[in-house]
Amino acid sequence: MSKKTAAAQAAFEAANSQTGEMQEIKYFEGSPKQYRFNIDGITDMGTTLTLQPVAYRVFNDDLFARGRVDNWAEIFFVDEQGCLSSIMFNNSSVTELMDLVPRLFYAGQNLSDVVLTITSEKKATEKKGEKVTWFLAKFDFVAAPAGTVAALAGFARQNRIFRKDTVTPGAEYLLASDFYAMGTAELIAKARADEPEAMGQAA
Repeated sequence: MSKKTAAAQAAFEAANSQTGEMQEIKYFEGSPKQYRFNIDGITDMGTTLTLQPVAYRVFNDDLFARGRVDNWAEIFFVDEQGCLSSIMFNNSSVTELMDLVPRLFYAGQNLSDVVLTITSEKKATEKKGEKVTWFLAKFDFVAAPAGTVAALAGFARQNRIFRKDTVTPGAEYLLASDFYAMGTAELIAKARADEPEAMGQAA
């Protein structure tokens, strides 16, 4: 049975329709609430998820001790409990997401201007004679209410939005929103890049 969260509705309700101001959004800086949807076939969210991006980035990196460089997309949104949350997609699902970018560009929009509906499709293939199943995220969108977009942008301007455990010195960026805390991420990445050198000097 598919499970559809009310994340987009939560974002809409968090914005005061009279003033355009945000109601309280819970966010511990650098540690957004984490959702899993399409990493290694693990689907905690069922097959459908609807959300409105607050910030996002698309990049190449070796994450989670996988031992290889993959394409990643990291999206930040407000979930149905009013928590700033993050969700990640990789490889083929990132290609599907990037296919939206030209469509949005010609419509004068970006990912923070729309409500995304994400559907997980189970795929199967054979590797070395064995059947392997995996999940592909498919994306569709509708325009988000202008008031909600403005209110979420206001929240993003006042808060540094990033996920500290996914920031590394090796990330190569393909796309990042204005509201992703790039400066903070770069400082963290630099500090981590200097750690081995510092340890070597101490030894």
